[in-house]
Amino acid sequence: MQNLRLKTEMCEEAESLKDSEDWNDTKEKLIQLQKRWKTVGRVPDKYSDKIWQRFRTACNAFFDRKQEQEQQRSAELDKLSAEKMAICDKVADKLAQPTATGTLEEFETFVQQWRDTDHGKRINPKTEDKFVSLMEKYLERVPELGVEQRTQLLVRLQVERIKHSPDAGHKLQQRETSVRREITQLQNDIQTLRTNIDFFARSKNADKLRAEYEGRIADAQKRIDLLQHQLNAFRA
Repeated sequence: MQNLRLKTEMCEEAESLKDSEDWNDTKEKLIQLQKRWKTVGRVPDKYSDKIWQRFRTACNAFFDRKQEQEQQRSAELDKLSAEKMAICDKVADKLAQPTATGTLEEFETFVQQWRDTDHGKRINPKTEDKFVSLMEKYLERVPELGVEQRTQLLVRLQVERIKHSPDAGHKLQQRETSVRREITQLQNDIQTLRTNIDFFARSKNADKLRAEYEGRIADAQKRIDLLQHQLNAFRA
């Protein structure tokens, strides 16, 4: 009879959880409850089937709902993924035309279409990467945009996509760390190049070498400026 009392309490606990929508936490609670059930001894025979059916019904009610929710979510993600791939295909078809040019307005239209399919759902990160890569190529087809303008638009898009990801904070931190590391490396390269320029005064080809190294320094500084713009976007 003591075992019957314990199992009745466990039935009541399972019944209190069966309608929960806290799927992961409730799943673990019920699994632990099922393990506890097995540690409780026998109950009087006349109650045995009835108490077991009561417990099993409560557990199944939750797990059946959970399975249905997962199937529905999977179908929604499949639909969302198809919508996003359709946008990628549209951009890819445009890029497949060798002479086709892009416009800033069409770029913004593609980005807005992509935003409209988000719905706060997680999809395959590779699909996001594919879209950003395609839009980078698309911006190269917009004749009125300079390199810096294209970079700014692309950075803005990258940051926006990262912020919409489930682990946005971690990804932004990773990206910021990577950018800082590249800036430091470029700054070291510039310092090395400037140091080497000092030795060219004794060289027969001093002017030519100095011009080459100064060009490399200018390129590195330009890259640093673009990376700094990315850092500002991440912080914002």
